[in-house]
Amino acid sequence: MKLVISLDVEEEGLFSGSYERHPRSFRNVALLERLEWITRDFGLPLTLLATWPVLTDPDCARRLRGMQDALGAEIGAHLHLWNTPPFSPLDQGEPSASRLPGPLLLKKLESLCAAAADCAGRPPVSFRMGRWDFTDAVREALPGLGIRVDSSVQPLALTPAGLEHFLDWGDPHPLPAANGALLEAPLSVFPLSPAAARAVFGLRGVLPQAAFRAFMALGRVSIQPVWHSLAAMKLAANLHARRGGRVLVLFLHSSELLPGANPRLPGQADVDRMLGKLRGFLGWLSGKYGLEGIRLQDLAA
Repeated sequence: MKLVISLDVEEEGLFSGSYERHPRSFRNVALLERLEWITRDFGLPLTLLATWPVLTDPDCARRLRGMQDALGAEIGAHLHLWNTPPFSPLDQGEPSASRLPGPLLLKKLESLCAAAADCAGRPPVSFRMGRWDFTDAVREALPGLGIRVDSSVQPLALTPAGLEHFLDWGDPHPLPAANGALLEAPLSVFPLSPAAARAVFGLRGVLPQAAFRAFMALGRVSIQPVWHSLAAMKLAANLHARRGGRVLVLFLHSSELLPGANPRLPGQADVDRMLGKLRGFLGWLSGKYGLEGIRLQDLAA
C-alpha cells in the first residue's frame, strides 16, 4: 500500500473563526519537528502544503527548507484566500472562491506558487485549496501554474464548493482541466456502504443538510487521526484494500500540533494521544499491507 502523509502548514487562528489578513502567530510551525519520526522511524516522506504567510515568514521558510533537505519532504502550496495577496474587499472575513473574480483568484494562486518556489528552490507541483473550496475555477487554473497533483477533495462531505466531488472516494484519478493534465488525490475517506453513499447523493436535491451531516458522522470512516479512532482508521484502510485501492492519503493541520489551536485537541495530552494513534496506525498498516511512503509530487510520475 502506498501512503501520502500531507500537512496543511498554516498560521494559527483558523479553528477559532479568525481570518486574519496579516497573521502574526506561527508557533505551530516550530512543532513540525514532532513529526520527524514519521520519516526516521518508518521511512515515510512528508508533503508540506504551506500557506503564503508561512512561506514568506523567514523563520518558517527556513524550517520548511530544513525538512526538505534533511528528510526529503516536499514543499507544496495551500491557498488561504483571505491572507494571500493581492487583497480585495471580496476576500475579507470568510471568503469563498466562487465569489472572487477569475483574474483575482488567478493572481492569488500566482502569488502563492511564487512564494512556494522561492521557499523550496523549485516550483510547486502539488496543491490543496483551503476549506476544501475546490471550485471549477480553481481546478482550471492549476495546470497553467505548473500544478500537476491536487488534493483538495474531501469525499462524502458538504464543502463550500458543493457536492460535485461527494462520490470521489478511492485512489488518485485524472481530472479534466482546460490547461492540461491534473491528478486528483482525494483524502482517504470511505463509505461504510457505497450503495448508501450513492443513494444519499442521488437524493441531494431533496435531502436537508442535516441528512448529509448525519451521513458524515455515521456512514463514513477515514484514516484521518484527528477525525476518527484507531479502530475506524484501520477499518477505512481495510475497506479500501478490499475494494482494490492502492493509495491512501492522510492529512493533518500543522496547527493541530499546538494544544488549543484546534478545539478537538484542547490540551497537550490530547495532542500526544493523537500522535500516539498515528504511530499505532502506521505500525499496524506497515505490518499488514507493507508500506511505501510517497509524496504528492511522486504521484505525478
